[in-house]
Amino acid sequence: MAGKRLLFLFGAGASHGSDCVIPYNPPLGKDLFNYLTNDKSLRFWRYYSQRFPDSIKDEFELNFESAFSKLVRLYSDETYKIVIVQQLQTELADYLFKFDIPNNYSRNNYFRLVKILQSNNLLYQSNFSSLNYDCIFEKILVAMKIKYCDYLGNEGEIYNEKTKLFKPHGSCNYIIKRRNFEAQVASFSPTVSLDFPIEAINFKTFAEINKMEHRSNLRPIMSLYNFEKENRICFTSLKNIRKKLDYTIHKATHIILIGVRYVENDTHIWSPINKSKGKLIYFGDNLTGFQRKKNVYIMNEHFDKSCESFIRYL
Repeated sequence: MAGKRLLFLFGAGASHGSDCVIPYNPPLGKDLFNYLTNDKSLRFWRYYSQRFPDSIKDEFELNFESAFSKLVRLYSDETYKIVIVQQLQTELADYLFKFDIPNNYSRNNYFRLVKILQSNNLLYQSNFSSLNYDCIFEKILVAMKIKYCDYLGNEGEIYNEKTKLFKPHGSCNYIIKRRNFEAQVASFSPTVSLDFPIEAINFKTFAEINKMEHRSNLRPIMSLYNFEKENRICFTSLKNIRKKLDYTIHKATHIILIGVRYVENDTHIWSPINKSKGKLIYFGDNLTGFQRKKNVYIMNEHFDKSCESFIRYL
């Protein structure tokens, strides 16, 4: 299979269906609000959600991104309300980072996917992108001792690996580089943006940071979980990741989408895919609204053992 350039794009359905996850499989967007507001460790989500307007609470039950967009607009004027959004976003990062893999992770479908690539000599012809904020896939790569480039400017051996991982919406373990750590506790208004280099922190370091007195003010470098995918912190770093992903989509001979829901607003994802000449292999319910028709193979399957079938289309 020489000459193949594969790009795997993971959505919420991939992490939800990856299986063999601690403490449970991450919820899909439609269920996320209930999980957040019922988690006793998330005091801001539990407290503020009781004070949301009924219309927004109802919207969260239907569409998390839409409801969060309305919440951001509602809380966009007064400083204390802006802080509420920041606190909710930080707790969302805390919630998603806790998803981990067990010591025996051989039943995890991310693991199975990587093993399929290895057995077919395709791993170093493959790149990966995740629209998720969680770190389950990265934890699988680390457990398998597979080094990768994360495009955060990290120096050393990891930066030179052929396997690349793009997280264009940020990640629950991305923070401002610690040499700029004082900026972590700043409060941001809609008219103020801060732009610093970012880094990914590992699970152990994250646990240590979590004990800090001002942890509730530390900013995860994650786009807001709304339709606009807004981000006013470290926007240059995320913009660069998106540019590199755009180029990788353009060069890919095959794009395999797993558990990604078509969202028209995400033009930074779907526009380059629409223009791509590579084969598109889609694992999910459907691609309703998607414009491109040529070389599109819809599996209508979820992320389980059936994902092995992508090999047939290479």
